[in-house]
Amino acid sequence: MHGKSRNLLLDCPGIVTAAASGRMDLNNFVEAKTELFRLLRENKSKHIPITSLSTHGITAQCAHSGLSMEIWNNSEGAYVSAGTHAKIEAAALSQSKINEQYQTILNNKFCFTDQLDQLGQIAGEESHIAIVHIDGNSMGKRFKAMKTLEDMRKLSMTVDGRLGIYLAGIFIASLEEKEVSDKKSLTACAGISITKSKYPFYRGYRLAEELCRHAKTVRHDNGDSFSYIDFHVSSGGFSGSLDTIREKHFRVHERSLLCRPYRLSSDGNDELGFETLVRNTAKLKNNFPNNKIKELRHVLTLSEKAGVRFVNEMRYRGRALPEMPGRTYSESLFDNEKTPYLDMIELMEFYPDYELFPDGGSK
Repeated sequence: MHGKSRNLLLDCPGIVTAAASGRMDLNNFVEAKTELFRLLRENKSKHIPITSLSTHGITAQCAHSGLSMEIWNNSEGAYVSAGTHAKIEAAALSQSKINEQYQTILNNKFCFTDQLDQLGQIAGEESHIAIVHIDGNSMGKRFKAMKTLEDMRKLSMTVDGRLGIYLAGIFIASLEEKEVSDKKSLTACAGISITKSKYPFYRGYRLAEELCRHAKTVRHDNGDSFSYIDFHVSSGGFSGSLDTIREKHFRVHERSLLCRPYRLSSDGNDELGFETLVRNTAKLKNNFPNNKIKELRHVLTLSEKAGVRFVNEMRYRGRALPEMPGRTYSESLFDNEKTPYLDMIELMEFYPDYELFPDGGSK
């Protein structure tokens, strides 16, 4: 145990660890596992080990971590902290292995980059990245229900990705098709934070986590078993929690400008189904020129009378907003103090045209 802790601190400097050990009775696996986790929580609260060198007034600080500079890193061309050095070297090794593993697909034409501004953005245009956080639904309950160690090994999964709204949907759809050992279907929720490439990654990722948690909360409140997707598009910076951001920027005149999150249901008539959102986004993009879409975005923040006036003007010009059965969105833009049109406007900017118009029906 001591040898493993020593190797961990040498290979991963700065990491804060906690451990628990005990006898495992495989005939009473659930009880033994519960006791082990109880002991781990107790050990965590007893002592927090110091695993990083303290900074002093005479030491220079690492630009990445704020800790003392200790090691020269060739990739950075500068001194960095031991923890930063270990992360950079581990990332380089991982990237090398991934590129080698997928070389037959990459064919020396592509690579997995670790530079956020080299993910395929178009030079000269606004550059954004999509940070995706995906979490399986009710996985904690399923782990707790396992009665043997063998069951736990069979039901293990790691989900990671920064693939955007479209690829998040593909990932979850593929996940739902997998058959696992307990014969129960897998579902997941995804949070996608779309930010400028130069925006601090950590903040974007934290927001993606919040979006995922919000999707899971809505799923729980709705009491259904679907996967959900929630997303946020930032054209600049943002501050505060997700609730604060949406209350401040996406509520006008006591009405919400958002209907998200959306569920990945197979019902094409589900008004909160992601498939419905994509279909209506295509209709909006195909029926309205860019200047009218920008005008619609502005009108959504105005009074109800302004919304009705805009709808009537568009109808007079032969442009109909996407409709939903039993709703008055296409009459006054809002129904039940919510509107789906801002969701459509933001999605059309960050969803591939070949999926919006699979038959080439784009304007």
